[in-house]
Amino acid sequence: MSIIPTNFPRRAILSSLAGAAPKLALRRTAEDVYTNEISDEEYLQAYEIAEDFAHQMKQYVLSKEIDDPLRTREFSLQRIRKVMD
Repeated sequence: MSIIPTNFPRRAILSSLAGAAPKLALRRTAEDVYTNEISDEEYLQAYEIAEDFAHQMKQYVLSKEIDDPLRTREFSLQRIRKVMD
């Protein structure tokens, strides 16, 4: 089990419900509490996915540095940011 840093965001579940009447999107937990927050399991899964992605990006940047020694790390990171936007 990963230790999640305190600054990793815990997001609320966003949803869109059709119809003219106002609606509130919630779900009921096992403790019979209504909430719009993700569960601890979903939070851990989101962190593990983000951590895996970061490791993949690190390997990508390092492989590009080996392929082209003149390529700077900052250049590689800028290209990744550009693609991600």
